[in-house]
Amino acid sequence: MTLLILQKAKSHRLCKKCIVFFKKKSYLYAKFSTLRRKAMAMDIPAEDAMLIARLQNESTCRAAFAEVIKIYSEPLYRQIRRLVVSHDDANDLLQNTFMKAWMYIENFRGEAKLSTWLYKIALNESITFLEKERKRNNISIDDQESLLVNSI
Repeated sequence: MTLLILQKAKSHRLCKKCIVFFKKKSYLYAKFSTLRRKAMAMDIPAEDAMLIARLQNESTCRAAFAEVIKIYSEPLYRQIRRLVVSHDDANDLLQNTFMKAWMYIENFRGEAKLSTWLYKIALNESITFLEKERKRNNISIDDQESLLVNSI
């Protein structure tokens, strides 16, 4: 990735000092963020780029999102299922993932692959679910004693 960015930087005829600095520090993020976006955009497959363009167009957005669901539902389900034990919970989280993606599709910047963005949403949904489950299942000792006394 850094090599690709440096090659792009050389093609833009940056001064030799800048290139040496970037080789030593190996980051171009602060000053050349647009160059980084262009380099990252090169890694996006043509099919994803066309799908993203269709998602950003209001007239083709629904059909494109149906295609996104068709393409990514199984891989996202497997990713969620690795974190969540229950099949039903995994299906609910998958549905929540696609609902969030639909609500925030206009915020997708296109700096990364669409799959990366969807996987991140699924991961965040799974972590939130697991934290809620942990809090729900976490019972203090005092609560257990009162529960036993009330059951007798």
